[in-house]
Amino acid sequence: MNTQARAVVLGMGVNGLGVTRSLGEAGIRVTGVEVAGWAPEFSSRYCERLVCPSPDAEPGRVLDLLLAEGARLERPAVLLPTSDAFVRFTSRHRAELRRWFLFALPPPSVVEALVDKWLQHQMAVQAGIPCPRTFHPDSGAEVARIKDLIDYPALLKPCLSHLWAPVFGTKGFRIDSPTDLERRLAEIAPSGLDVIVQDIVPGP
Repeated sequence: MNTQARAVVLGMGVNGLGVTRSLGEAGIRVTGVEVAGWAPEFSSRYCERLVCPSPDAEPGRVLDLLLAEGARLERPAVLLPTSDAFVRFTSRHRAELRRWFLFALPPPSVVEALVDKWLQHQMAVQAGIPCPRTFHPDSGAEVARIKDLIDYPALLKPCLSHLWAPVFGTKGFRIDSPTDLERRLAEIAPSGLDVIVQDIVPGP
């Protein structure tokens, strides 16, 4: 077994567990990093556990933890972010992390667009890629402007899915009318989360 090679897997959800098993079976030592210390994926025999704060709420503390982890290794480890939160965190702190870790990421603007559905939509439009008509109701004035332009039923969904799911427990809401849109947006407003509204594309 190769006891030298090491990977640090950021995010021990389903994706992280799959990566950890594959690496472990290849003889690569893995440190699994996750916010929830009780994550069942931590029970993998291939994984050494490292619990961290939320990369969204406390990125500075997560960075300090990873830099300390990297400093104690004999040689740079491969860093593998496996969730939206950790991909965005790694991108935003790539300069500091490069001192101790090896990783491959596209440019920051691309990473942000991969995680944020509104930015992703804008990038698709700029590239001439066909996509559903999309609105970004980020103010009361914008809601008033678009509510009668939308073809109902429509789909209301988050810009940042990884922040939305723990709060609402669903991928989005079907919107059937302007009144329905205003009601749902009022429910979502206290969370402070951005949303988009898209045409529903029919089909199987």
